[in-house]
Amino acid sequence: GGAKLTVQTWNCRDMQFYMPDSIDLVTEYLLGVDADILCLQEFTFDKACYQPLRAAFEARDYYMAHVNRDAVVSRFPVISERSVPIESAYDNAALLVDLLMSDDDTLSVICVHLESNNLSDSDKDGYEEALHSREREKVESEAAYLTGKLAKSAQTRARQVNVLAQCVDSIAAH
Repeated sequence: GGAKLTVQTWNCRDMQFYMPDSIDLVTEYLLGVDADILCLQEFTFDKACYQPLRAAFEARDYYMAHVNRDAVVSRFPVISERSVPIESAYDNAALLVDLLMSDDDTLSVICVHLESNNLSDSDKDGYEEALHSREREKVESEAAYLTGKLAKSAQTRARQVNVLAQCVDSIAAH
């Protein structure tokens, strides 16, 4: 067998807004994973709250690439990085990095956060109410609304995947 490569992806869900006091726990967890490559979505190294995490990775000789709200943290040197623009309601983009695995070998990594289902808390409440409703019209109305919303998000993800497939094809052609 060949060498083992450990890769982990993690959606940080913009923790600085939802759990600002959790950065130390997250840092401890991510360092404990001991991954060769970490792909982090909804993560912004530029935010002051993430500086301790960045410093902890740097102290362990990790390399970092960061575009928009995606980051790749790697034990292998980053030799190039670029943003891959994708359609998104939340200003998401994919991050493409090339890592130097050995003197004559590279690995391309794409870190991406695809479009979410875009369901609000109100949408979720409406769904819960429809589940318990005995009114057929209410159930049908809520089902039609949610189906439309989910379909729109699925269509956006399909277009995003097509862009990423073209990116992979371009990498494979070289």
